[in-house]
Amino acid sequence: LPPGIPFPTDQFKELLDELPTPLLILGDFNCKNTIWGSPILTSQEQEPTYTRGQELLDSIEPHHLNILNTGKLTFFRSNNLYHSHLDLSIGSPEICNNLFWDTEPDPHNSHHYPIIISHSLENIYTQKPVKWNFYKTSQADLNNFSKSINLPHMDNITNATETCSTLINHIFEVANQHIKKTSPNINTKYFNPWWNEDCAKAIKEKKKKLRTLNRCYSPQNLIAFKKAASKSRYTIRNAKHLSW
Repeated sequence: LPPGIPFPTDQFKELLDELPTPLLILGDFNCKNTIWGSPILTSQEQEPTYTRGQELLDSIEPHHLNILNTGKLTFFRSNNLYHSHLDLSIGSPEICNNLFWDTEPDPHNSHHYPIIISHSLENIYTQKPVKWNFYKTSQADLNNFSKSINLPHMDNITNATETCSTLINHIFEVANQHIKKTSPNINTKYFNPWWNEDCAKAIKEKKKKLRTLNRCYSPQNLIAFKKAASKSRYTIRNAKHLSW
């Protein structure tokens, strides 16, 4: 929501009425309240954002929604060292009990710290079915596979279904000995083809300078962080460009 305007109470209430539950809403609300970590009001200049915060609380109260924020900062402007709690996470109580809210320590060249919401429920991923890896035939011992296919003695088998089952089981048994299988594991991570060692070093250095700045605010540390952040942006852009 843009700052400097009244909180859209009516529109927000209509949105909450229309959304199915359980729900989870995340956004830059530009609202302040001590409930999610904002400091106690000390000046008239802060009053509009605190008024918006109270209006937001009044809007979600009839729906019994919860604020997931734990009090950690969500906004950082490096040019004037301004910190705040503007990004809110709102959820239904039936799911909030299983959710854990946190922020990343690195804003990744943004004014907003990334918000991480994890859950305590079991992983819903299922394993991939194991198959023979015919895409890597160079790793398959096809010569011994063909030599090992010795049809079992089936003279005493009179049932066609039993004959077919015996033959298939024999082929599977031999294939398991000579042909490699695919992995059943699911890789949930995405690989960036442009990522390299220079990118990793630049990001590591930027995080280091940010930690130093957060521990001790000074013009020197601020300049060092800005230089490291600028270098990391250039390094990543260059790596993406060279990967094509």
